[in-house]
Amino acid sequence: MSKNYDFVWDSTADRIRKGYFLPVGPKQYGSWSGTDNEADFKANLSTQPEDWFYRTHNVEYSLNKLGYRTVEFETVDWANSAVIFGCSNVFGIGIREEDTLSSQLSKLINMPVINMGIGASSMEYSLYNSVILNENYPTPKAVVQLWSSLQRTTYYNTKNVVHHGSWNMPSKGHMDLYTEDQSHPLVHGLMCQRISKMMWEKTKYYEASFFDETTLKLQLPEVHWVDQARDMSHPGRLTLGKLAEQIAENIK
Repeated sequence: MSKNYDFVWDSTADRIRKGYFLPVGPKQYGSWSGTDNEADFKANLSTQPEDWFYRTHNVEYSLNKLGYRTVEFETVDWANSAVIFGCSNVFGIGIREEDTLSSQLSKLINMPVINMGIGASSMEYSLYNSVILNENYPTPKAVVQLWSSLQRTTYYNTKNVVHHGSWNMPSKGHMDLYTEDQSHPLVHGLMCQRISKMMWEKTKYYEASFFDETTLKLQLPEVHWVDQARDMSHPGRLTLGKLAEQIAENIK
């Protein structure tokens, strides 16, 4: 299926009705994105060793017109691709394009891997996008869910989304009720996990998490960090390479 994305939708809900993926929030192009910013990079230069990888290797962020770090969706051969959902760890904050999880996995399994990671996003955001994929596009060769933190949720504005998590807690409003009783985010997480498994039960499927609480409470495979990205707060290229090998082994 090919879709023409050159239109202006009336609302986020209208976008879902038309079968398009969720909006991502403010788009950041070029050399910096999120916690990977120029000021912190300059500060890190004074604390990192002389052979620090990012002294000599630049990071550039190239997004499609809907704000995802992947090719234009209308060019994707979904039936012959794998798809990865997740947050900034999948997006690749502080990571060169060739070192992202999707790029490294693509080389290992010899097929396109579509990067659906969005910074700060929640488990529900990944689930909703995978529902949209399931309903409106050909079934991929494999689906991977790198589940985000249980302590996140997404608020859907008319034409945009706002991701909520530890960076705005405690706060008055949306996150207070969500995290007041820890059984609430856990129920949401468990249901996201179960719905996703049911939806992709006839597809090669793998799930894990970079977050300790999510890993423990959803009984997921552990992701071992061995290095850090340029921003020093996201998994590095070697960590992502090890995870790509883990995923490839499980979706063969």
